[in-house]
Amino acid sequence: AGLALGDLQSVKDLYDFKTLLVLFLIGSVIILPTLLKRKRIYE
Repeated sequence: AGLALGDLQSVKDLYDFKTLLVLFLIGSVIILPTLLKRKRIYE
């Protein structure tokens, strides 16, 4: 039972990591274009 619980915990950690990675990627896709636009305006 303890081992199964440990496996579940690691799976949850992996899932959280993947979710954070996906959110980070989506955020980058949304934020990067706006940053590039601002750079162009300043130049």
